[in-house]
Amino acid sequence: MTTRKFAIARAVGIIGATAALVTGVTFAAFTSTATLSDNTISTATAGLEINGHLGSQPGFTLTGYVPGTNVTVPFTLTNSGGVPLAVTAQVVPGVSFANVGVTDYSKVSVTITNTVTTNHYTTDFGTLLTGFAIPELSNMPAGSSDTYNATLNIDPSGVTGTTASLSDFDIVFTGTQP
Repeated sequence: MTTRKFAIARAVGIIGATAALVTGVTFAAFTSTATLSDNTISTATAGLEINGHLGSQPGFTLTGYVPGTNVTVPFTLTNSGGVPLAVTAQVVPGVSFANVGVTDYSKVSVTITNTVTTNHYTTDFGTLLTGFAIPELSNMPAGSSDTYNATLNIDPSGVTGTTASLSDFDIVFTGTQP
């Protein structure tokens, strides 16, 4: 029986050693690590210039205007940033906005014409008060410039009295990354 106990003990020992070896081999693994360190993300800039200036620039003053005639005001928009811009235009009344004698804003037409492509967009002062998109600039590429003419006309049926004027309003062009 001693031989038999010895054989059983030897068998248990071999099985235990084999289990220990298999377990050690199964859970042993090589490891390696690589790291991207000191990372930075910096965005491109958006820059919309009018006539070569970022921000505001003095507008126009028209005097002696005769209703029913066209007056043209040239300007240049430049995307000086690093991203394409969708550009919109809107009329924003100033603190001292005044309307004297203009009875119908829809009778004050504004046509914006790209002087290179001759594409144009016609709207009225009332629409400008709510904002509108200039279609040919809806995807103005970075670094591009376009020259425009804004042609203004007040239909004589849209005014009353001895004189008419609209004053203290801004035309705001806004470029937003599409």
